[in-house]
Amino acid sequence: MKYTISEIKKTNLKDTFFGKFFYRKLATYFTYFLVKTNLTPNQVSFLSLIFALIGAAFLATGTYSSMVLGVILVQIGMILDYSDGQIARLRKKGTQRGAWLDVLFGMIQNNILILAIILALTNNGFNDRASWFLGFIVLFAWNMTCFVHLNAMIFFPKLELKKTEIANKVRSGLKLQPQFFSIGSDVYFVFIGLGVIFSLLWESLVLLAVLGNLYWVTVFLFIFYTRK
Repeated sequence: MKYTISEIKKTNLKDTFFGKFFYRKLATYFTYFLVKTNLTPNQVSFLSLIFALIGAAFLATGTYSSMVLGVILVQIGMILDYSDGQIARLRKKGTQRGAWLDVLFGMIQNNILILAIILALTNNGFNDRASWFLGFIVLFAWNMTCFVHLNAMIFFPKLELKKTEIANKVRSGLKLQPQFFSIGSDVYFVFIGLGVIFSLLWESLVLLAVLGNLYWVTVFLFIFYTRK
């Protein structure tokens, strides 16, 4: 069955900022071609993981050209991670197992990516202990964000961001959605990519360590004080 770009766009979910304006737009065109193949959504998820792992291997070398190639491969993996869900929704073959597998593969690539970045820093002459410590802080923030969000979905399935007068003014005036303020995987991938390209990887990780930990703590406190 042939699908149009407009039909694919109708399957889009409420994405985060970079997800909506970068990854989802590119994923739409990836999906346009992938949905014509016999690849299943789970196979696309696995393909996404393969690209991420190969990209991480290039990143770990620490040489600039290899790291740039690694970033490209990792970003392709991220785009495919958006495509698998689109394909599942288009074909109406979404399953709980597929969703679980998608989350599992995502967690694997997140952890492997940070480990690769740590190796890249040490291979570039950065202090070993400082690199591992910074990498751990970023990894902790990323995993805690995933953990807090996933647990909120399980225990508070109807959870919505608190509607306040200020939030409503921001959304109506700037046309921003609550999820645009999320510090999710899209933010980590974009900042790491920019850090590699502009040789500011250490600075990017410091920023992610601060923003990432502030974010998951804020989400935790919000849920704790607004849920019964």
